[in-house]
Amino acid sequence: MPGFWKARAVLAEIALCRGKAAEATSLTDELIAALPPRSRPWGHACRGKILLWAGAYADALESLELAVASGVPQSLRHRGAALLLSGRLDEAGSDLEEALRQGVDAEGLTWRGELRRRRGDFKGAVEDLNAAVRMDGANSFWALANRALAKGAAGDAAGQWADFSTIRRDVLDHFETAAGLKAKSAGDPAAVRAVLEAGLALARGVRVSNEYLFPVWMSHGLQA
Repeated sequence: MPGFWKARAVLAEIALCRGKAAEATSLTDELIAALPPRSRPWGHACRGKILLWAGAYADALESLELAVASGVPQSLRHRGAALLLSGRLDEAGSDLEEALRQGVDAEGLTWRGELRRRRGDFKGAVEDLNAAVRMDGANSFWALANRALAKGAAGDAAGQWADFSTIRRDVLDHFETAAGLKAKSAGDPAAVRAVLEAGLALARGVRVSNEYLFPVWMSHGLQA
């Protein structure tokens, strides 16, 4: 995308980070209208990502379909994420597999790990999430949350607690607020699971462990 249009896309992200989802979507609509036809798929990729982060998965898919058809980078991963969160697991799997064939990154591995966990493939989920944690380092809290849930579902309460305890305290505070409870020890795996599931629900379509996006899901939690 030409630099000028990319700057306008960043303005939409900033609006979303300020809790102004309608303004963010409006800015992406204006961006698409202003782009020449050959460049509009880039605008749709931006719109789809914004709507994914905002939790509007059906609307996100509408734009991401157009972006994927034109081969816009990262749009296949985001479409897979929107499909996953819409409950369309088989389609999500196809997209995420292809996205990772095109290029491996922590976000893509986190999404595929989450998909595998939801399908009950806990071993495969942990493998993906291990790789995501190695790539993303100490701030890989979305991968850690998913890995903890996968370990807990596989009967590894100690491993679940170890991952839970590794997540940043300020992030866990928001998870616990969303859950309305605190998980205090490995001896209460149900509470740990409830807090982690509340955290992932709070995140909606965000699986990027970047403080830039904290206001997107943290402000959502405050408004909920």
